[in-house]
Formats: sequence, C-alpha cells, structure tokens
Amino acid sequence: MPAEKLAYALARYSRSPDSIRASLDWVRAHDSSKFLDSFYFQYGHASIADLGHVALCFEGISELAAIDIEDEQLWDGQARSSRYQDFSRSGFVTPPELDPPSAARYQQAGAALLAAYREIHERMVHHLSAQLPRPESMQPGAYQRNIAARAFDVARYVLFLGIPTGVGQVTSIR
Repeated sequence: MPAEKLAYALARYSRSPDSIRASLDWVRAHDSSKFLDSFYFQYGHASIADLGHVALCFEGISELAAIDIEDEQLWDGQARSSRYQDFSRSGFVTPPELDPPSAARYQQAGAALLAAYREIHERMVHHLSAQLPRPESMQPGAYQRNIAARAFDVARYVLFLGIPTGVGQVTSIR
C-alpha cells in the first residue's frame, strides 16, 4: 500500500470505530487525496503524515553528504559498511567548488589515502591469517570473509569524507 494510503488508513482508524481491516478495505476503495487535503493540508494535522513512511536510497554520495543526511534526530537507516565493503575500488568525490590547483592537490591526497587503505588491508589480511588460524569447524569462505572484515575494520580509518557511499533510510512522509 502506498505511504499516503497507509497514512490515510491509520488516520481513519484513529477517527472511526471500524476495525483496522475495515479501514484498510475502505481506503483501498476510496480516493485519499480529499482526506489528506482537508485534514493534513487545510487543518494542519501533521501527525497524519507521520503514519506514512517511504524508503529512500542515496548512492554514490560522499561520506560527508551521508553524514549530513544521517544527522537527523529521527533518522532510521543504514549506510554502506566500511567493515564489510571494499571501498578501494570506488574512487572518491572531488568537491566541485575546488579551483583546479586545489582539486589537483585533493585528488593527489585522495589517491595516496586509497593506496594506503589498500596496503593496510592487504597487510592486515596476512597478519590476521597468520595470527588467527582457521578453526576446523569454520568453512574456508566464512573464515576469509571474517579475516577480510577484521582487516577492513583496521584499514577504514584512512578513508576520508570524499569516499563515495550509499545510504538507505526509512522516513516519515511529513
């Protein structure tokens, strides 16, 4: 059911003696735009919009932009995990407001940080594999993923705010 219809059904449910099933059935058969226009837009019952939610995803944004999106008191979502994802292949976002000499310095620093990230990850995989042998009960694939995740957990500290990421969130339609 679309977010607007669900908000309508729950708002109707709060204002009617009908069961939730009856409210859902009624809303499916009726246009919600008039209800939302009168109660939400004209009378200012903003709580009605809190009843509807929508999933939003932002891909290829900088880590800095992701932080801005996530800086919301009621934020409910997930970002790409730097513990489980290899960020070395995604390049980085160069701020468009940089002048050419500054952009060149930024890109040089970004490339150096990504090279350090790859090197730290590779060395940590070797180190952790030597220090933590695979338990007989663990499948080789699971062991390799576990070691890689621990190595990413160390290497991620050289990732900078220009690294592209993705954010998925669920938010109120208000």
